[in-house]
Amino acid sequence: MTTQTLSRTGTTETKNERQLARLRDIEAFEQRYDYDASYMKHMLAQNPEAFETFNNFIPMASHRKHAPVDAFYVARIAAFQRNDCGACLQLAIRRAREEGVPVEIIRQTLDGGAGLPEPLARVRRMVDAMAENAPETDELRTAICADFSEPAWVEMAVAIAAAAVFPTVKKALGFFLGCERVRLDV
Repeated sequence: MTTQTLSRTGTTETKNERQLARLRDIEAFEQRYDYDASYMKHMLAQNPEAFETFNNFIPMASHRKHAPVDAFYVARIAAFQRNDCGACLQLAIRRAREEGVPVEIIRQTLDGGAGLPEPLARVRRMVDAMAENAPETDELRTAICADFSEPAWVEMAVAIAAAAVFPTVKKALGFFLGCERVRLDV
């Protein structure tokens, strides 16, 4: 007996049809971003319910309404650089380019923030300070909120936290390949 559910389109689909649809979504994502999402396919095959929970996390990790795109991606790229020096970082760079972040901002972020305008440099320093539990996080947070707004900082903070989830899941499942040379796809 197959389990049927009501899909978003209002039609009934079986568990297998839903799983195949998710697999097609993953493969389309891989194609679009030249990204190896084997770990997601593994999750889907081994534990579809856990994959669905993980998949529901993805929109939260990318949510941006108040934060300027350049500040958001400085936070995101810096956080991925601290958590993953390979595919996830490259994906963040591709997404930043797709959303129009200038190549120079990306390069400066990857170079530790040197040359960034001060408000963006503060965001980069904040990511580093948070990772190191440095005492200046309160001072940096206050300045960043003054630069961009509290709602913008909340979005950047979520992006920073989310950057640890993807590489951690990949590592835990045995799909972490190590560091790769990061390319700026322009």
